[in-house]
Amino acid sequence: MGIAAAMSTFALYCFCLAFFRHGSALTIVYDDFDTTGHHFGLLAAKELRRYVFVSRGELAQIGGPATVLSSAHCDKEIVWFVHPSNRLTVQVGIVARELSLMGPEGVRVRSLGKYVTPDGNCTASNLVVCSGNHNSFHLRCAYRLAEELGVRFALHGDIIPDISINNNGHVHDLFFPNLDIRVDPLFAVRGLQPYHDFPDGVDWWTRDDFKAILTQMNKMGMNFMGFHTYCKTDDYCEPTVWVGLKDDINEDGTVKRAYRSAYASTLRGAYWGYTAQNTSDYKFGGKLMFESDCYGSEVQQGACPQPMTMEENIMVFNQAGAFWKDVVEYARSLGIKTATGNQAPLSDWHSVNTTGRAVEYYEGIFSRIEKAYPVDYYWLWMPEGWLGGSGQVDEVALDIKAMQQAYDAVKPSFGLATCGWTPGPSNNRTYIDAILPESWVALSSLDARVGMEPPDPAFKQIKHQKWIIPWLEDDPGLTAPQLWVNRTLEHVNLALQYEAEGLLAIHWRTRDIAPQLMAMNKALFESGYSSNDFWKDWARTEFGPEIAETAAILFSDIESFRLPRPVNWSSKSHLVGGGPGSLSPDLSFCDWSSKYAFLDDLQALRESVKGPAATDRLQYWLHTFRYMRAIAMTECIWAQLADCVSVAKNESDLERRREIANKTCLPLRVMLVENATDMMAHLLQKTGSTGEMGTFMNIHSHSGPGFLNASGEVLVELLGQSLPPEAMPSSQYPGPPHIIVPTVRTTVNRDESLSIKVIVLSAQPPHSVILYLARIDSEKFSPFQAKLVTEGRGVYRIDIPRQLGDFQYYVLADFGKQQVTFPVTAPQQCQTVVVQP
Repeated sequence: MGIAAAMSTFALYCFCLAFFRHGSALTIVYDDFDTTGHHFGLLAAKELRRYVFVSRGELAQIGGPATVLSSAHCDKEIVWFVHPSNRLTVQVGIVARELSLMGPEGVRVRSLGKYVTPDGNCTASNLVVCSGNHNSFHLRCAYRLAEELGVRFALHGDIIPDISINNNGHVHDLFFPNLDIRVDPLFAVRGLQPYHDFPDGVDWWTRDDFKAILTQMNKMGMNFMGFHTYCKTDDYCEPTVWVGLKDDINEDGTVKRAYRSAYASTLRGAYWGYTAQNTSDYKFGGKLMFESDCYGSEVQQGACPQPMTMEENIMVFNQAGAFWKDVVEYARSLGIKTATGNQAPLSDWHSVNTTGRAVEYYEGIFSRIEKAYPVDYYWLWMPEGWLGGSGQVDEVALDIKAMQQAYDAVKPSFGLATCGWTPGPSNNRTYIDAILPESWVALSSLDARVGMEPPDPAFKQIKHQKWIIPWLEDDPGLTAPQLWVNRTLEHVNLALQYEAEGLLAIHWRTRDIAPQLMAMNKALFESGYSSNDFWKDWARTEFGPEIAETAAILFSDIESFRLPRPVNWSSKSHLVGGGPGSLSPDLSFCDWSSKYAFLDDLQALRESVKGPAATDRLQYWLHTFRYMRAIAMTECIWAQLADCVSVAKNESDLERRREIANKTCLPLRVMLVENATDMMAHLLQKTGSTGEMGTFMNIHSHSGPGFLNASGEVLVELLGQSLPPEAMPSSQYPGPPHIIVPTVRTTVNRDESLSIKVIVLSAQPPHSVILYLARIDSEKFSPFQAKLVTEGRGVYRIDIPRQLGDFQYYVLADFGKQQVTFPVTAPQQCQTVVVQP
């Protein structure tokens, strides 16, 4: 279907949108006082207007500070983002005095009731004053007020309630009645440590992914993001940090010499148990998600899976430098600080011989980062072996001394810190704190045993600033869902007891870990916050009030150590190498029914849920848990098939051997394929981000060769003939049509165009994929035809030209008798984008 035909379909949608275009009873006023040049006041007003619009269907007015003094907005509610130095009204003076008793990031929001303009000509129904001690307090106010509207924030995007309009077209007479809010964070440093190494995580994040996630972090009140760099072998170094000498650096931060480096890709193989596979060979419709056979980081464009010449080595590092420059600069524009670093000692860096020259190489590292992408901190990672040992203590001490000498020589703008798997060696956890120069900003550490142990008690004795890092998920269980809300909150409380200044979180995925991250983030601002508090609020937001109480109890009952765990780092099959989320042939998983009984309870709530957004979110969790259950069922049948094959192979009589293979093993093989298909179908139906795409690759190229390829090859040999079609996994996508927009930007710079990637999963390609675009204050949508990137795949691109004002869009894939949209609430609630001033 072309644009002309699409317009007739589109006309049906215009009518629905018109229902929400009523004048608003809300005016948002912002102060012009801004010494940073970031226009936080206007941006905050635009952001709050957006959330009023998407949650209530009304478009608020925006005005400057003179608005609040005039009679132009009689009978309306006014939200005023006002700097505490502005004393135009007595009410603001009261708020300013309260702020003086709060911390440097304190924010105060108060509903002051009726407000009479100075000329006495009219009365506003309610004046809400928002102010704070930080130069970007306006945004903290706006996002906190959005939460009062029922909106919640997570890394994967905004969680917005379905619009519920009464007969008068309004949900409440006032948007923000009786507010009395104090926001004062309990930790000065709050953020994330997204870990490199696997496709499920940051390795596949694009520039736009980073911008989307950093924007969400800002909405959540986070202010830090840090990274780790591996260089385990000559063929396995990551390009985040370049190790070299100052003479090999150009003035612009590009380098003249480099070694081989790469992030994870579909053709890299050899590490973490993965095998290299062309995406065009993926089964279960997986190839539809990938536009190329070698899919990986945009840093490796032109050198995927890895560079093979010195020129390509240099190209990858220079592309990485440009990539990280964009990320760091965007983070800084939001007030988010960044850190990067290497693992100690530097002499273990496999691709470069730094022996005896650590100072020179650290001078090169610091000089290049300062020129290419000046982060806020460079942190040295302690050895992973210190989890249970104390080796390389002297080498690490020499590294610290060399770093300090190099730092004094280069004088970069960033500070120094440490990170690692422990605060120090196992025989003395405070050793590093004792030898670390006082000028180093902080000592940080992951919680031990992938989060199974609480923060190290040694933090109580550490004198440097302390940043503690709980695990929101662990890599042994990376391919399965993990819910660690209660454990995460316990670790936050211990960090408070240890008087830590920073609380970060290690993770790979985004939506999968949303509950524990959202709970952690709430606890960063609210002392005594409990898992029961969280699940009640989360269930209401996620699924609506109809099932909130029941769903909260259900999720609380299965979270943390009570959730079944069908995967691990090591597999019982010699065909599957150790790595994240390995599947195993395991007969113990055959007793799965009682462990997954909660799934029936969750499914029973489906009919009570109202609204497309809440329904879609419930479906996400149903697919998540069905996928997890199908993993266990697949592992059970894999074990049964392996036992059957073993019996058949040990049978000396050829006729009897083939009878066992045909009558017992082959039906098990068919069951294995059916369950694997079901497993991957649920995984694909829950996929909405690059991380979940990485999980598909993980399953397919890591455990897949063990439970599908190998068992099939052995059975062919036993049968003496090819397997029937039903015993072979299909390349066809097995589920209903599904749209994936892996990167959802909610803000863009005023001079920025936006390229949107759309993935359509379907058994048959759609007739058309159209993006409909309109100003946020307009009912007139313009269609944009999506372009198929690669023939035979499901990846499309739509380029939205630079927009002068805030806008909204939705995507419609037309299959003739069926149409699928993104977001699922379209066209009543579209995806909105705020253009930064």
